[in-house]
Parts: sequence; C-alpha cells; structure tokens
Amino acid sequence: MAAFKGKAPGSGSGEMSRRTVLLRPQIGLTPAQTFDAIGLFDGMGGIGPRLYNCLIGRAAVVQGLRTIVTWNVRDMHCLFPGLRVATPADAMVEG
Repeated sequence: MAAFKGKAPGSGSGEMSRRTVLLRPQIGLTPAQTFDAIGLFDGMGGIGPRLYNCLIGRAAVVQGLRTIVTWNVRDMHCLFPGLRVATPADAMVEG
C-alpha cells in the first residue's frame, strides 16, 4: 500500500493539506473471471459502456472489497447493491 501527502494524483490544482491518502494495490480479474463477469452482465440485459462499471465492480467483489469509491455512484450502486458505493469526497470524510 502506498501513501502520499500533498497533492493527490489527478487532483488538478487542489491541495490535500494535512491529510494522508492511502492507495490500495491494484486489483483485477483473471481472464476466466472477466469472461464470467461479461456473461453476468449480458444475463442482466446489460449493454454498452456500463460493462466497464460491471468489470470494476466484479473485481471488487472477487477481491472481497466492501466499498467502491467512484464518482459514478448511481450506476455502480444499481449494478452492485450489496456493496457500499461512495464518492471520493465521502470516502475521505468517512476515513
């Protein structure tokens, strides 16, 4: 796990003064898990770019994560109602 202080990557000009942000290691799906996730998405009648959200959420489920941090709260919550979905700002406040 990596930690940094100061400006968060991709945060533009906004400073994150007096905060430490912890980053999780990257997670992913095996080719078989990816294929299964696509099949589940198709089985739900899913089409289009929400497949990307499905793959992200499925990776979280497979890795045993309980929370997804994203700006796309509405779509992620619809796809994965059993997971907590929070915006980055909410996740920072709740720590």
